[in-house]
Amino acid sequence: MTVYNNRHEVRMINEIISSFFQMFCQLKKFRITFCLLYTPALEGLLCKKELVVKDCHLIFVADIFQEMNDVGKDFPVRAGRLEANRDKNRYPLVLPYDHSRVRLSIQNLNPNSDYINANFVPGGGSERDFICTQGPLFNTINDFWRMVWEQNVRIIVMVTSLRYKNTVLCDRYWPVEEGTEYYGLIQVTTVTCKQGPDYLITTINLDSPTDRIITHYYYPSWPDQGVPNVPSLCAFTECVRQHLEAVPHLGPAVVHCSAGIGRSGTFVTLLWMMQLCVRGIQPGIKAAVKDMRQHRMWMVQTLEQYVFIYRCLVHWLAGGRSER
Repeated sequence: MTVYNNRHEVRMINEIISSFFQMFCQLKKFRITFCLLYTPALEGLLCKKELVVKDCHLIFVADIFQEMNDVGKDFPVRAGRLEANRDKNRYPLVLPYDHSRVRLSIQNLNPNSDYINANFVPGGGSERDFICTQGPLFNTINDFWRMVWEQNVRIIVMVTSLRYKNTVLCDRYWPVEEGTEYYGLIQVTTVTCKQGPDYLITTINLDSPTDRIITHYYYPSWPDQGVPNVPSLCAFTECVRQHLEAVPHLGPAVVHCSAGIGRSGTFVTLLWMMQLCVRGIQPGIKAAVKDMRQHRMWMVQTLEQYVFIYRCLVHWLAGGRSER
């Protein structure tokens, strides 16, 4: 495998983000201004041909990513390895850290009924801004909705399709059409479904026993261990960010893909950086990823995903729209 050292390019990208951020803070009408400053040459820097190997995996040996390989590797995952919980894990090697795992209420005096493959992760406000979790299995859908109810979740972000060819990436856990389904003691009713450019926004009513409204954001076009279209994901993430800013913070937002680490980590990092910029705080992608990896393993799973965050943030700061 060919390895490229692009320390210089990474340093330039960081300087570009820093420069854009400074102007972002100074100019109220930044979206118009940055459209004039953003150039194809900048996007070219972030997509330099020599950083792409023929198999589409981005490789660089700069410390910016490589030094985070060992973050969290020694944290215990005892609960996930218990025999009673093994069939609750979609992937046997992707397990929640014990210290940050979401604990469900005990059911029927069964001590293992508190287990779900999910972790609290930070997002700029607290260490519990988000819950990152795997795509529910058929036998864990009831636990998923129990977690949503018990943690007072109001927003669910799904960044995976249900299937890829013959592989199930996530079992369907909500009524796709308007209607009602029951998951354990929780009644789940799809009220409305709105089609966005590349995503669906579904309003869901939960009844257990009181009513509660959940907004479900579904972005199905993100390939497993890969990256989607930059303008498309920026538009989707901005939509979620605006919703989070507009509603009271009652509980963490749930974010999941299939394993709940790569795409989920990439989305949360990008959203976190956007929120920091809006609040006038300079973004730090490396620090954010390192922090998240101390709460759930392998967050932002691949180098391509890590570089993709930089590309998206520069595009967004430059006033990028969803047009392609």
